Amino acid sequence: VGYYIALGLAQAFLSLSPYTFGRAIDVLQNFKPGQLPQVIFWLLSGVGVMLLFWLLHGPARVIERKVALKIQQTFRLNIYEQLTHLPLKWHQDHHSGNVITRINRSATALHRFAENQFMYVQTIVRFIAAIGFLLWISPSVGIISLCSSLTVVAIILLFDRKLIPLYNAENDVENHVGSVLFDYVSNMTTVLTLRLGELTHSNLFQRMMSIWPFFNKEVIVNETKWFVMTVLFSAVQAAILIKYTIHILDTSGALMLGIVVMIFRYQLELSQVFQDLSIYYGDIVRMDTDVKGVLPILNDIEKLAHEPQGAATAKQWH
Repeated sequence: VGYYIALGLAQAFLSLSPYTFGRAIDVLQNFKPGQLPQVIFWLLSGVGVMLLFWLLHGPARVIERKVALKIQQTFRLNIYEQLTHLPLKWHQDHHSGNVITRINRSATALHRFAENQFMYVQTIVRFIAAIGFLLWISPSVGIISLCSSLTVVAIILLFDRKLIPLYNAENDVENHVGSVLFDYVSNMTTVLTLRLGELTHSNLFQRMMSIWPFFNKEVIVNETKWFVMTVLFSAVQAAILIKYTIHILDTSGALMLGIVVMIFRYQLELSQVFQDLSIYYGDIVRMDTDVKGVLPILNDIEKLAHEPQGAATAKQWH
């Protein structure tokens, strides 16, 4: 919990960077003799914000990565221990290459998820800070930004819903490929003795090619998602800046460049947040699919696992 708080505070400090830069621009726009200390203050404040960020972010990341590795190791050890409690017939009926692939993929996904918690905290804090500052600068700008952000979230969820079945299909193909490859490599003596190199190569190639129909669809859907999201955000960002500039010029006749810079920077933050969100959510969907790949094994463990006869005695020997 402590490193979550540290990561959140670090991002909160970093979110002040566009504000400090905008204030420096405001002072420079109407610069008068004697205002140099103000410019220096706001520019150094930006540097100070970055130092505060790393004082909190750095140690939190060290802890986070250590926790992630422990989670991965614990998962592998627990799964292995439970596999030793399954009946011999289960192991005969289930290909060891398939089992290994599923366990390794799940362990890697858990490790990646645990190691990258900072990215999810960063996305949430940056979004709240950007919307908060935009609402403070101009309520109308903030509301439009919030509505466009919700629209982008809906688009991301819609596209990723179509990607999940494709990820499942790709994982199934990779599981079969892993099983076949394991068989051929572990029986290489037989393959070479019987001159089965060409036949096994051809069989492996055919199995690997079966992933392409799913992969082609996944690539097209994924790139379409990115196209729609980036174009929408660019259009909204341009429309907001144009509307704000026209409104200020009509009402006051003077445009504060520092405020425009703040709006631009926080809009850019929002754009980056949702680009990151699309990447992270896509990764989470993929990692969730990878972790669920081990569920059939866990279900069998729950139904069939038992302490082998003589296990208690054997433990006393060690």
